[in-house]
Amino acid sequence: MRFLEYLFFKYYYFQVKVGNEDIAPISSILFISFIIEFVYADILCFCFYYIPYFKNLSMPSVISFILVYIFCFLILFYLIIYKNKYKAILIDHEAEWKGSKNLGAILFAVIPFIVFFIEMFFKIKINRSVL
Repeated sequence: MRFLEYLFFKYYYFQVKVGNEDIAPISSILFISFIIEFVYADILCFCFYYIPYFKNLSMPSVISFILVYIFCFLILFYLIIYKNKYKAILIDHEAEWKGSKNLGAILFAVIPFIVFFIEMFFKIKINRSVL
């Protein structure tokens, strides 16, 4: 939970910095949900491309991705925003995280994309019979 609070804190203040203070809580949670969905896609791609057990199964439909996104959003909404819990998070951790670096939040957003493109690169090489 502490890591989710850290991510929310950093993305919230990023939204405030760019001028979206009125929608910062919701947009922060939407972004975290999007990244979690991308992690889900990475796991699925790894399983279906590189584990032989999954070779004969079909990929899940787009509806599963939409459901994962909605499910993550609803859980994060309940954990962070419901009954204004986010205000307590912002107040409690302001002294601790306000001046710190954003490396954790940046890596959380960037690593799933890098992993996804590396998986796709290797799959292309495998299909071309280079690897």
